Formats: sequence, C-alpha cells, structure tokens
Amino acid sequence: MKKWIKITLIAAAVLAVLIVIAAIAVSPVAKNYIEKHDRELIGRSIRMERLRMNIFTGRLRIEGLRIGGSEDSTTFFRLDSFEMRMRLWPLLGNRVLVKKISFAGPDVKIYQRGNAFSFDDITARFAGDTTAVAATPEAAVVMCQAIRDYYDKTGRKVGFKAAGGVRTAEDAALYYTIVEEILGKEWLTTELFRIGASSAANNILSAIEGSEVKYF
Repeated sequence: MKKWIKITLIAAAVLAVLIVIAAIAVSPVAKNYIEKHDRELIGRSIRMERLRMNIFTGRLRIEGLRIGGSEDSTTFFRLDSFEMRMRLWPLLGNRVLVKKISFAGPDVKIYQRGNAFSFDDITARFAGDTTAVAATPEAAVVMCQAIRDYYDKTGRKVGFKAAGGVRTAEDAALYYTIVEEILGKEWLTTELFRIGASSAANNILSAIEGSEVKYF
C-alpha cells in the first residue's frame, strides 16, 4: 500500500511542476522549457506530444506525457492525457481553485533491485522534510474513524497500530480507550490493536509489577 502512496505522490509532484510552469508561459514555450530542463526538474527525461494552456479559461491539457526510467532505457511513467480546469482570479490571492481534473491511460513501471525501487530517486527529490512524526491521539481518532467507516462499507476489519510517541502506561491507556470507544471491544485483540513502542512496554510491565522492568 505504501508503494502506491509513493507513486501517487510522485505523479502529483510531477504534475504540479508542469502546472506551475505552464501557468506562467504560453504553451509552446512551456513545453520546450520543461523538456529542455527535465533533469533539473525531476532528474528524469520528460517528453510530451502536446501541451495546451489557455490563460483566459484556466484550461491545461497535456497529451502523450512520458517520463523516462532512471537510465532512460525504459518509460517509468506514461499518461495518455491529463486535463485540469482551474479558476484564474484566486491565483491573484495566492490560492489555487481547481474545478476539474481528469486523466486517461496512466501506466507506471515499478521494479526493485536489492532494497531500491525504480522511483526512489524521484521521491528523494520531492521528499522535503523527512523528520519522523510520532503517533498523536488526534491522528489516532481520525485513523480509527476511517477504519470504522471502511468496516461499515466493506465488512472487513483493519487493524490499528500506534507507533512512536507512546512512552508511558498512561499513553497506552489513552490509545486503548480511543480504539475501544470508536471501534469497540472486538478490536482490542493482538491481531487488530498494537502499540509499537518498547519503552512503553517496559513502563507498562513496571506499572503492573510495581518495580522497574527492562524486558525490551
């Protein structure tokens, strides 16, 4: 699942770069600029059959988009067409208001060599701040609500795991309560509810035993 999230972010980042450039230049100039500076933009070759930008209606259309592989021997990402319509006046206030987005014929080639995937160099370029974010009660509530909604629609149970930021028995009890209140007691099993924090496990065992425990 994480792979598809990365792929979606890659496609969104690439399209965002193309959209920003197309918005400040007429179509032929934007197309030539993107293809000439493709390595600077995403580190891969970019080719388009056609790029059209109507600055009066806010319509952008790209046809035959091709993004090369890391060695340009294959096509990593292909899109037959992409079209977006946005309102122009909000741009003056540094806002982007999109009315419609549509695309056709997406195709992504993914392979793995050792521990590296064919998209790692692109994700690294658009990664930004990669500082890890620990679990929070607010995020747990949102995730549990999403799990509940998914179960209501499909009947399939998905587990929840709080990882990072859980250090005390009180923290663990809080997440236990969140899961119980939103998902119910049937989710309070080792298959559906886990806490990924060894320090919390030691503190919980210490609270139970009444003395310091360093098992993990």
